Amino acid sequence: MKMQFVKAFCVLFSILLIPLFFILANYYTFDALKSLRQAYFFSQSVFVGLYHGASIFDLKFEVYLTMLISLMPFVATIYINFPKTTETSHGYARWANVKDIECFKIFSKEGFCKVVHRLGVQFDNGFILGKFGFPKLRNVCYDKPLGAMIVAPPGAGKTACVALPNLLTLPNSCIITDIKGELRDKTAGYRQKFLNNRILIFNPYGDDNTCYFNPFDKRIVEKMTFAEQLRHVKAVGDGIFVDEEDHWVSKAKELFVFFALLQVVTKGHSSFYDVSIAPANDYAPLIHPKSPYYKQLYQHDKKTGEVILDPQTNAPMKNPQSNVLKLFLNQVADQKYIDMNDEKNYDLREPEPPYGTKGALDEIIRTDARSWANTPDDEFGSIMSSFKRFMYVYKDPKVREATSKMSFDYEELRTGNISIYIVIAQIDIGTLSSLVRAFLESIAKNLMVKESSKPEERIFIIADEFVRFGKLPFLLEMPALCRSYNVVPLFITQDYAMIRKYYSDDDLKILKGVVHYNIVFKMNSAEDAEIVSKEVGEFTRQSKNYSTEKGQLVFGGSSSYSHEGRNLLTAQDIMNINSDEVIVIVTGAKATPLKLKANYWFKDKELLKRANLPIDLEVERQRVEEPIQPTTEIETTPNQNKADLEPSNKGEKVENESNERNTNENNPTTPQELENSNLKESEKDSESPITLENANENIEQGNHNEIDEILKKPLSEISMEEKRALFKKMQQGNEESEQEVTQSTQS
Repeated sequence: MKMQFVKAFCVLFSILLIPLFFILANYYTFDALKSLRQAYFFSQSVFVGLYHGASIFDLKFEVYLTMLISLMPFVATIYINFPKTTETSHGYARWANVKDIECFKIFSKEGFCKVVHRLGVQFDNGFILGKFGFPKLRNVCYDKPLGAMIVAPPGAGKTACVALPNLLTLPNSCIITDIKGELRDKTAGYRQKFLNNRILIFNPYGDDNTCYFNPFDKRIVEKMTFAEQLRHVKAVGDGIFVDEEDHWVSKAKELFVFFALLQVVTKGHSSFYDVSIAPANDYAPLIHPKSPYYKQLYQHDKKTGEVILDPQTNAPMKNPQSNVLKLFLNQVADQKYIDMNDEKNYDLREPEPPYGTKGALDEIIRTDARSWANTPDDEFGSIMSSFKRFMYVYKDPKVREATSKMSFDYEELRTGNISIYIVIAQIDIGTLSSLVRAFLESIAKNLMVKESSKPEERIFIIADEFVRFGKLPFLLEMPALCRSYNVVPLFITQDYAMIRKYYSDDDLKILKGVVHYNIVFKMNSAEDAEIVSKEVGEFTRQSKNYSTEKGQLVFGGSSSYSHEGRNLLTAQDIMNINSDEVIVIVTGAKATPLKLKANYWFKDKELLKRANLPIDLEVERQRVEEPIQPTTEIETTPNQNKADLEPSNKGEKVENESNERNTNENNPTTPQELENSNLKESEKDSESPITLENANENIEQGNHNEIDEILKKPLSEISMEEKRALFKKMQQGNEESEQEVTQSTQS
């Protein structure tokens, strides 16, 4: 960019030199001009005459010559800095310039004055790659759901230049693998308070865990059909049992899928802990008394057919030769309906329910149960050994707690902004790697269920040191599919050799082929640097060969020119990249790499203010611990308007109530309001002469006398009007007494 600035300055300077060269050329061409002052006025008169209408063809030949001489600096600058032709016989690699990032084209297929991004990048909007420009640096970003990869040794700046600036800028949902906890400490506070993100920290062995992951939770599986449940369970199993080439590992995964699917279908939910102990459970209570396997499980009296009870515990005595697990599996294989207590399961005359019948147990589960029941004991023992090896971690109390429920729905990652930090200490990676694989693979596969193109639903996956968690086959294939599902994966690792170690050479080739942006920092491996150098390719340059004869240093010898190819970016260049530079290689334009300035977060004043803000973990824990209450409609009286319950109408409601209160005080309408108004009037008149109180007492005494006179009559002689009057007066008396009690209590 600096070179382009220098070229532009040279062109501008050469244009400014044209008048000066025109004056000097006239001074040396015309003998009549004795001084530079006279040459200046002569040159000025030439242009003034042309301005006032003189014909350019009436000038002298010498003036034409001086005009051509004055253009020589401009022509020379153009010739030196902008060659007309570029030789590409040996390659055409070159560094990208500002026009490759953003430019305007007056006439194009896209429209008039359309901004064209040739490399798929732009300024100041999207995922930040680095900075570019002179004299002012601007963020270079890409705003498409495409994958990126960073390969750099420790301390190169891959976290400080790419991961941290983007986490402090992007408001969308993010899933971050954070072994050191650095990304959480520096970005979670800002994302929670200013980007309105829900912060979930998945750290099973840590005190700051706020994320619970159970893919078999009821809120996840209850909305799925059986086919979706089967696919979901298999996807989770793929993340745990990764070595499919091993026969026993493959069979252990099938056992996991069977028990997980059986529990999800029969109970409506499950968990990793429940599946881990499923093969060792005591299934004797689940053997139905009407099942034919009940007699094989317990000892029966041969004469009476009754179950023999243990005299000490009064419990049925088991047959010592019975295998409870296999009896249970046989019962499941014969089970027609999901409910084990349904007696139709054990009625031999009951026909098989048609496929798709509601409440029927799917044939896939029954077939698998029959297959496991018929598995030889030796083979089943070997399978169980592999099963326990992978599932042992889920019996840990803290892991069991962290996988007991689900903190989020997969769809919430799109509809709401959620940041999930997977913080696993280095010493715990070997123990929790299967759990992290299941976590990442489950999220990745469920994000690929429904297509999305809305920018606000875009999800970023920052997989820092992803190779340490073992093989993640689906996550590696995500860059090839993420464009349709609006997911942006970023893979960060230290060396290509680490990918080869945990995956294979073919997997590395696939990953490099599907990743769109390759972000290169300085490398320590000469082999990796050579690979990157070959990807960029060569450019064509002219070389000069000069030879001399012995003793002929000046006039002897010959020279020749030829074109040759040279790497634009050599392996030596890559291994010695400056710490403040980063190179971005774009798929489809690898011959035009971007040389950017590293976007260190601690060198940006704005990002420096956003970093290291504290996170409020209690808010996130309350969201998990407090169950979501169902929304119920507030009951209103017939005269109450539901619009009054809205916050926007609160002020209007208060004003209306005050107006109504004033109106009711002046014009009471109901008996209660009349009574209240009478009480208020009596309170207002409390300071009046005592004669009024005496008058009120006389009135009350008269009312009591009337009541006494009516009550003295026999019930048969009391008329209907007297009964109504008596009831009304008694009701008024009760209301007055209640008001007196209320007033005394308040006082």
